[in-house]
Amino acid sequence: MLNHLRSPQREVRTAYEALPDVGTFLGDLGKALASGPRAPAEEAFPLLYEEVKRSPYPLNDSETFGLLILAVTLNPPPGREWSGVTLTRQQRLAIRLVADRAWRIDDGVPTVTGNIVDLLERVGLPGKREQLFALLAGTPEGAQTPEEEAKWSPQSKRRPWWKFF
Repeated sequence: MLNHLRSPQREVRTAYEALPDVGTFLGDLGKALASGPRAPAEEAFPLLYEEVKRSPYPLNDSETFGLLILAVTLNPPPGREWSGVTLTRQQRLAIRLVADRAWRIDDGVPTVTGNIVDLLERVGLPGKREQLFALLAGTPEGAQTPEEEAKWSPQSKRRPWWKFF
């Protein structure tokens, strides 16, 4: 698995994904690495991260899940209680990649593409945007800019469209 990540071979990936009843190659690779020994998983994470980041399928559930499960299994908190935990660099990178791909602003309204809540909860992370945002904030790689905070804060001053009539 590591050898493939070190020097990816497109034909291996294509042949694997042509098999019946399998997920995407990168997603299954991440899941397999998450269940294996820690040392190869730590070595594989940056390689898998870069492959998923370059993937032509930015919202692929299998690839995203494989990356997330690998990141959270590298250093899970005791009892899988994520509140008050400082995320590792790998965890922040994986979560941010998923969030950047799934959370969008359409016509000034924050929307979620795909079922990101389910995906985050499947790996044990909080599914609510505010809780996840709090986990990412206050860390060197995850500090939120004022623009990001304003973009994702609840827009309580806006009236719902139906109250205009």
